[in-house]
Amino acid sequence: DLLLATTTGTESLSSTPRVLPGCGKTGEYWVLVYTNSGEHKAFLVTASGIGAPVISKLGFTFNDASTQSTFSPNGSKYAMTRPYDKSPAIFDFDRATGQLSNMIDLGITGYAYSLQFSPNGELLYVSTSSSGLWQFDVTQSDIVSTRTQVYSGAAPLGTMARAEDGKIYIARMGSTDLGVINNPDVSG
Repeated sequence: DLLLATTTGTESLSSTPRVLPGCGKTGEYWVLVYTNSGEHKAFLVTASGIGAPVISKLGFTFNDASTQSTFSPNGSKYAMTRPYDKSPAIFDFDRATGQLSNMIDLGITGYAYSLQFSPNGELLYVSTSSSGLWQFDVTQSDIVSTRTQVYSGAAPLGTMARAEDGKIYIARMGSTDLGVINNPDVSG
């Protein structure tokens, strides 16, 4: 066991390969954790062990909150929910250095519960407990202007997971059924 953070953390923990398979050295991963002190700590995990944290401070803090986070499939983008009716945010991630930069507030009101990138990494989906499912095109220079509501329903949406079959599955709060985005690489 190794303690990665000495301050209270949140439920936000994500990982991405340092180098894409087939493009050089493999078997190295970045593990990113958000701490309540307002820091994102990126740890490089290799066969030799866990490296010292690379710290990114991006100008926001929140305490004792549940958040969810995810990397794009190619590891160049990182997104996280921010609790207490704060809009989720997306960042650039440098896989060479472990640094986060260029935070963009996605401008969603209400409680953003979960988020997930499409398999091709071009679209980001955000589920909310009040206003449905939103889609953003992260390839555009003005990501916020691409916001499109792709689902609105009475049942709040929960956690999303990208599956091996290329679909994104969504927990529906208060239901035994799963929602599904059948073609998550398709805009609209």
